[in-house]
Amino acid sequence: MGGIAIRKSLPGAAVRTFLLEHKLSGKILLSVGKAAEEMTQAAYEVLQSQIFEGMIFTKYGHSSGKKFPKRTTRTPLSKTITPTKS
Repeated sequence: MGGIAIRKSLPGAAVRTFLLEHKLSGKILLSVGKAAEEMTQAAYEVLQSQIFEGMIFTKYGHSSGKKFPKRTTRTPLSKTITPTKS
């Protein structure tokens, strides 16, 4: 039973479930974070050609090399710079 809960909470599975349960009308995909590629893959599986353009921002060095449609850009990011007056 614990394994099922863990699988359902994985980023790709969570996005897939959400998108299947909610009817979205947007055409732009924005995915951010270390799990951005996994979430993007799930979104393309569910939304398919509804996505006009996609942008993936993931931690530098965490790109999986997965293939996405040409209309999707992938940008690696480094650590956030903390403002000096925070």
